[in-house]
Amino acid sequence: MKTKNTPVFHETQKFTQIWVWMLLLIPAAVLLYKTAAQIVFGVPWGNEPPSNALLLFINAIWLTIVILFATVRLDTRIDKRGISYRFKPFHQSDRVIRRESISGCSVEEFSYMTMRGFHGIRFRPFHGGWTYTIRGNKWIKIDLQNGKRIFIGTQKPAEASIAIRKMMGMV
Repeated sequence: MKTKNTPVFHETQKFTQIWVWMLLLIPAAVLLYKTAAQIVFGVPWGNEPPSNALLLFINAIWLTIVILFATVRLDTRIDKRGISYRFKPFHQSDRVIRRESISGCSVEEFSYMTMRGFHGIRFRPFHGGWTYTIRGNKWIKIDLQNGKRIFIGTQKPAEASIAIRKMMGMV
């Protein structure tokens, strides 16, 4: 039986794009190979090789970046009380936008030209607010009563539209 706050819409997104993982893992493999060649087999990296400590430090940073991308997740939920989202691991808890504070909400397609860059968390001062995207070119645009906006990426635009209409009382 559905309760008052049962989600009408729920979506979880992760970085699963092949090109993202290629950009992360190919350099990581080359770095690891060159580091092992220098440290284990004594084959220096170039004419003026970096120190072993520097190579290990760079490997640690790169591994941290790979782990970060593996753990990033955007959770979105729409129910009768409003919209909640969480961009893990950057948000420690859900961010809740109460229905009463929303003046308008829709699912829209955006252009990469207006995005000006890659996905992730971004502040867009000329568009009035924050953007949270993982992949694709569709987002939920939330206009708040205070004049600010929040944009949350979605891979399920049709389902999100239906949930928004239910939340806003249009269905």
